[in-house]
Amino acid sequence: MAISFFANRRPYLSLVATKDRSKVPKHTARSFHISPSYRSNCDFGSPCDCIECREDAKSPICEICRVHPTTNQSWGLSYDRKGVSGYTFTSFCDLCWKVHLKEARKREQEKKRTLALRKNKLDKMLGFVRGLYSTEQVPIAYAVDRLLSDIRSVKYTGNSRRWYQQYLINHLSQELGIVKARNRYVCDKRRVDAMDFKQWYFYDSLDVDV
Repeated sequence: MAISFFANRRPYLSLVATKDRSKVPKHTARSFHISPSYRSNCDFGSPCDCIECREDAKSPICEICRVHPTTNQSWGLSYDRKGVSGYTFTSFCDLCWKVHLKEARKREQEKKRTLALRKNKLDKMLGFVRGLYSTEQVPIAYAVDRLLSDIRSVKYTGNSRRWYQQYLINHLSQELGIVKARNRYVCDKRRVDAMDFKQWYFYDSLDVDV
């Protein structure tokens, strides 16, 4: 280990030495890391599912049957009513874990079936829109207004109008007949009117009814 000295100063580790010992602070900070009093310091206050946090949240007894000792643990990111995110940890015994996995597989299969049906419905709608003849060109702001109206009827969004305009250009130029004319973007009014933006934007969000 390299050590450097200056006159009348304490010795310090050189860059070579600190590089070799880069993992040391992680071990010395572990007790501080998992301490409930300093939870905000874990991952700078962001939601965390690191090994230390999982172990700290693990219950010695299964949280489902409350009888057998814990052998497995699940965790997932969730949001409260104010949109604040956090991880939820659940401890399982062997038997309850098998039931949990079986139910999780069943939910995943149902999710795939629902998404497939939604995708098929969406493809039909987009195909109908693409088949409409162009009638009147209007500024792209018309399409942005329609999109924002449908989105905000479901939930608030903080993205700017410019962001949504670019999103439409990137993903729906063909369907909405978006072109650039005289240094500005225009779209086809008839196609915009026929477009179900809510169905298109939220088709893969199973918590939204489309």
